[in-house]
Amino acid sequence: MAKIQNPTIVIPGITATSLHDDYPLNTRDIWSMVLHKEYQRIALHPDDPRYETVEPAHVYPGRLFAIYNDLIDALRHDLSAKADNPTPVFAFPYDWRRKIQDSAQELDEFVEEVIGRTMLLRHYSGYEDIQKVDLVGHSMGGLIITAYLHKFGQKKRIGKIATLGTPFLGSLETIVKLTTGLGNLSGSKPSERERESARTMPAIYQMIPFYKKAVITPQNRSISLLKANNWQESILESIEEYVRLNSVKHYRPADVRKKRATEILNQMLNNAELLQDSVQGLDLESVGLETTDWLAIIGVGEKTLIQLVIEGLPDHPRFQIIEDRYEEEWQKNKTSRRTGDGTVALEGALPPFLDANQAVCICDSDFSFFEIGDHFLGAFTTFHAMLPNLNLAQRLILRHFRPKFRGKVWGRRVPGEDTWNPPITKLKKKEKE
Repeated sequence: MAKIQNPTIVIPGITATSLHDDYPLNTRDIWSMVLHKEYQRIALHPDDPRYETVEPAHVYPGRLFAIYNDLIDALRHDLSAKADNPTPVFAFPYDWRRKIQDSAQELDEFVEEVIGRTMLLRHYSGYEDIQKVDLVGHSMGGLIITAYLHKFGQKKRIGKIATLGTPFLGSLETIVKLTTGLGNLSGSKPSERERESARTMPAIYQMIPFYKKAVITPQNRSISLLKANNWQESILESIEEYVRLNSVKHYRPADVRKKRATEILNQMLNNAELLQDSVQGLDLESVGLETTDWLAIIGVGEKTLIQLVIEGLPDHPRFQIIEDRYEEEWQKNKTSRRTGDGTVALEGALPPFLDANQAVCICDSDFSFFEIGDHFLGAFTTFHAMLPNLNLAQRLILRHFRPKFRGKVWGRRVPGEDTWNPPITKLKKKEKE
């Protein structure tokens, strides 16, 4: 009997699922790709972060942004051996504001649903003996996969995994987002409202960087951001004001507000530590996977925030966010790791449960002639956000999931690695442009 191709689930990055409020008689879009970004309405409540600050409301995730359409179409077409026997490829929209562990719980339920639906397909006869799915995660989507495996991996429901630009060890753009409202996580336009709403969202704090010397003092001493007193005072002050304006029971007096604000920040940082424990502690063998089952695609060659300096410790910490800290050395020195995809530094994108020589790097020059039109997106977003739209990335995923796929693929070693052992056999190595 021919090999049955596993159904596939695509998990997008942070902010890339629309949010809707159906409390109004006519459902209202409060977060969409272009027209609607209502920061106040997506902020979470200081008394109960399961719900929104602006009540009454009923907010739920809608659909993935259109940037994933081409990836999903490519998977549906090229994972299917015959057009009349299609491979099911599902999108997984989720509420990207909440704890990544909560989204992992929902992913577990969705995996079971996808398995159940696939068993109803006549051309998937025999799938009841397999009952596995393949997963594609872009950016934070890869962290959701990791959290899912950490908690539910013993079910052994996963066949193969591909991740694109996932900040396994965090991204400094998280700090930029929380401190200034700028940043490449969801755009580059400054917004006070964006900054304030970001400070209410657990998932954003869960992407603070953990790689070596991501945040340092002027004396080059590494600093942990898991300690609330290492964050600049404006963060806590902003949360305290948010409590004053929105809390039902903690808004007065001032010392009560400050205590509640400190509790909120500490809880956010605790959530971040728990997630990093699951990333660092993931044992692929214990969840029925081999390292060759995981394709980690990492973007390089873009100016990226590699390292951040924090001044004024211990009394008045302040992040030094300057343009000079956005670096790119790989283009000139192919062994330098001071590079990234514009949002995630290379060091933050390396999964700790894989050897660095197993990752596959790609860069902006991997756009084909027919993709040049997509470059206009660069005016609005980063290479990191464009990764799912890159034909080479799609072909790499297809070859990983379906080795019989014959599309042309290549990749690069992680800078500084002498050997290369990607999970795709006989993958062409591209060293120079």
